[in-house]
Amino acid sequence: STLLSLLRTVFSLCRNYCLKLSATKCRFFMREALWCGSIYSQKGISPDPRRIQALSDFGLPQTAGELMQFVCAATWLSSSIHDFSKKVDPLRQLLEVSLSSAPVRTKKFASRILVDDLGWKAEHTAAFHSVIDIIKHAVTLAYPSEDLVPFLFTDASKDFWMVVITKFPNLICICHSKSNII
Repeated sequence: STLLSLLRTVFSLCRNYCLKLSATKCRFFMREALWCGSIYSQKGISPDPRRIQALSDFGLPQTAGELMQFVCAATWLSSSIHDFSKKVDPLRQLLEVSLSSAPVRTKKFASRILVDDLGWKAEHTAAFHSVIDIIKHAVTLAYPSEDLVPFLFTDASKDFWMVVITKFPNLICICHSKSNII
């Protein structure tokens, strides 16, 4: 009954704002939906396994254009990937070197530049494989839950930052600092 009430509200808003829905493009009462490369389900939001497979099958970049394509596609998944910015940094640095003196920062222009000419090293190959490995282990982002307590964890350095919000069952937590107990 709640779902039908919400559906009525959506239809009412569409009618009030003169929005038209296409019957052939609408799906109702789905258990999961693929939208913009993510799968939405009762468990949460997870990356589309086909996108993960496509990135896993991506060969070592030969040109700066291929490197740009890989970094951009991998960055799209970064919210589901632990320590992403740190792992992709050597690739981003090399990409920045390739485009620093370019008249335009496009894939078409970058495709003329070979990564070997930029100084592709073993560290770049290792970073590439590391990014692919963490992509394969992307996490499902869960929805908020009233019965769990949110915790915020942060970390930052001069080069990187990371924020993780997670939820745990109702726990008593005592955090220690150098000077006192919080």
